[in-house]
Amino acid sequence: MKNRIKFFGLSFFSDKIASEAAKRSFATVFIGLLLSFVFFLFGYYGADVAPFATHYNNAGSYKEFIQAAFDNGVDVAVINHKCTSGKVINTYSNEEDAAYKKNGYNLIVDTRPSDTLIEFTQVAIKGESEIAYGEWIKLSDTEKQGYRLVTRYTDRELELSEEKLKSYKQFLNSDETLKKELDALDGAADDYGRQVYYLYVKNYYTKATSVYSGAKAPVLRDYYYANYIASGKAYYFYVFDDMCAGSFKTDNGVPVVFGGYFVKCADGKVNDIHGFIKDTYYDTAGYTFGSYFVSAVSQLPMLVIIPILLGAVMWLAGKAVKDGWEKSFAGCYKTVCSFVWFSAFVAALVTFICGWFVAARVIHPYMIFIFAGLLLVRTAVYCVVSAVKNKSYTGQNKNNEFSEDKL
Repeated sequence: MKNRIKFFGLSFFSDKIASEAAKRSFATVFIGLLLSFVFFLFGYYGADVAPFATHYNNAGSYKEFIQAAFDNGVDVAVINHKCTSGKVINTYSNEEDAAYKKNGYNLIVDTRPSDTLIEFTQVAIKGESEIAYGEWIKLSDTEKQGYRLVTRYTDRELELSEEKLKSYKQFLNSDETLKKELDALDGAADDYGRQVYYLYVKNYYTKATSVYSGAKAPVLRDYYYANYIASGKAYYFYVFDDMCAGSFKTDNGVPVVFGGYFVKCADGKVNDIHGFIKDTYYDTAGYTFGSYFVSAVSQLPMLVIIPILLGAVMWLAGKAVKDGWEKSFAGCYKTVCSFVWFSAFVAALVTFICGWFVAARVIHPYMIFIFAGLLLVRTAVYCVVSAVKNKSYTGQNKNNEFSEDKL
């Protein structure tokens, strides 16, 4: 066991120890690759998460924007992990809220329940023209071709008036199957109107879905997601009922995008908004771990392929070098893999350190190149040193034989 640990831990630093790789089992190869994957995973995760507080503290213009907004009457409080505010602010769409815009940053504060039903419309677009959804559904299947359906969300809360419910029921009663589903609803239930509306939306509209988990019709979160979150906007701070999100640049120009849920926030009024933002981010950083895992998995194929390619190159080059190094492909591959985990560790460490100076998502794609470069250099050093040593050893033996013959 001691020799195995010595081999695994020191093979990168010793050609003599690395030469034992050909005699080792493929278990060391598997462990090395697995450890490399772990380093890639936590290197990127650490580079993106750990420096957040430093980046935030070094974003003077963003902190000034946040502080000015909360000094100018924006108050938020947390109750049972939900945020509440007496104001609805949107500096993008409301000119009266322009006072909250500062240093190029926009503010949205809307703590109404994210599952609040909203008014929305659908239109069919073809080229430069568009028609209402009601017109589109009357077209034949042939006429519908070429049209693209677009859902347009608003932030206006839907009011389920008796008149609207009457129109929904009229549509549902026009089909025998839908009429049976409508009749099956509990008319005495508190949410009867909602159930009728859900049934109507499901059967009348096409692709009127929601990004909000469990929602059966477009809700307030869809409005903000479609118009602001998913639209690629930058430089903002959003506060919703269950989360906050932001985007800023540090004083050194490092772009940062962040978000967090109020799952661990204590009840009470928020007095230190900057501390609140940082605490919220770190409280929920673990919930985003899955996205980093997916990123690491996306690089796994290259982690596997690169050692194979270098092993093949080492094996082919070895055929051309007499008395160079290990001649079998398996032996060459195992030798290359003895350098794998430490190369991945260095790549992860470089990424982690760079996270304080550049955005982690910028350096992340280069992790695999750092890894490949280190592995290539270390393999080349091993091959050159082995060839020189073996050549010197062969030459010395020949000289000894010559001297013995002469005697």
